[in-house]
Amino acid sequence: MLALACVGADVVLSPAPIDAGATNDGTVALPGDDDDDDDDDDVATDAGDGGPVCNPAADFGAPVAIAELNTTDFETAVAFSADERTAYFVRAGNIYQATRATVADKFSGIGILAGANQDGTIALNITRDEQLIYTTSTIGGNQEFYYSTNSGTGFSAPQKVLGATSTFFGSTPYVNKLKSYLYYSRPSIPDGGGSLREHIFGAKLSTTSVWSFSEVVPELASGTGDTSPVLSADDKTLFFASQRSGANYDVFVSTRGTSAQVWGSPIVVSPVSTVENDYPA
Repeated sequence: MLALACVGADVVLSPAPIDAGATNDGTVALPGDDDDDDDDDDVATDAGDGGPVCNPAADFGAPVAIAELNTTDFETAVAFSADERTAYFVRAGNIYQATRATVADKFSGIGILAGANQDGTIALNITRDEQLIYTTSTIGGNQEFYYSTNSGTGFSAPQKVLGATSTFFGSTPYVNKLKSYLYYSRPSIPDGGGSLREHIFGAKLSTTSVWSFSEVVPELASGTGDTSPVLSADDKTLFFASQRSGANYDVFVSTRGTSAQVWGSPIVVSPVSTVENDYPA
């Protein structure tokens, strides 16, 4: 497994306004910062250093391997800081960190993430302020959720998430910007019975360590296999992997007008879906 980067076909030096009702192919409504959330400046500031930023209205370009992060081991579950200068990723069951001076530079300084790392890690998500990291680990034999907090001097040792959502083979946690809700995947039996299939669940966060509510997100369920949810900062775009179009996992996207609405019908993201298994991160 390799870490890949995908960029928009068009690059803009300053963000152009995005029409929330516009489409890139006549079928997908694009996310726009047109409601009352607090992330209206994300498009302008994601690059962090004033360099070029991707145009979210453009199609994705061809995937390009991030050579400096890839080895002969498995690399997966990459996540970035808000300024895109720090990458967190899993390599051979451990959490690594890499940095770069600007978004135009290659990553360097690759090493184990002290404090938060533990053997058997298979997935991670770090909040945009880099103060909280959720991971999935198989260290206890089952896939279980853990969290680590950043005190400013480093991450704490991983602690198990409490409640019913912590120990049933869940994976790929992804928390929203406000740290009030997260999505993750786990196997469950489809409505009407049948075999276990991965579904995407949503959970409310009572506190950092307690997920108080959890249920399948019905509008994203396919009855095949759905996993690896990745949420945009404005809560209005969700990428995930699904087997609904065939035996392998492809990348799908769903959008909604506001964070209070249900998700729209998912469609495949063709430029980043191949004959192999493809997962967003």
